[in-house]
Amino acid sequence: SREEITAGAPAVPHRKAVTVLGSGEGWDLPLEWLASEFEQINFLDIDEAALAVVVARVPGEFRHKVQRWPNDVTGLNGPGLDGLLEQCRRKRR
Repeated sequence: SREEITAGAPAVPHRKAVTVLGSGEGWDLPLEWLASEFEQINFLDIDEAALAVVVARVPGEFRHKVQRWPNDVTGLNGPGLDGLLEQCRRKRR
């Protein structure tokens, strides 16, 4: 929830990137706060339409910080976490 995320943030010493697993449409996320606190936001969800919604809900001036990762980390509907890690490796090259 919004409160848990913002309350836990002081424990994060480096604000380079944050990854939200199962972000959905982000209705329970403090999107503007995350965008102002972190250099990069990674939204990960199996539902590509939900990812489009959460990205669109990030204020425009912060949208350049957003990465979206359509993936099912459980592996039930695709390559799972291993596939996601491979996507990340390829993107960095």
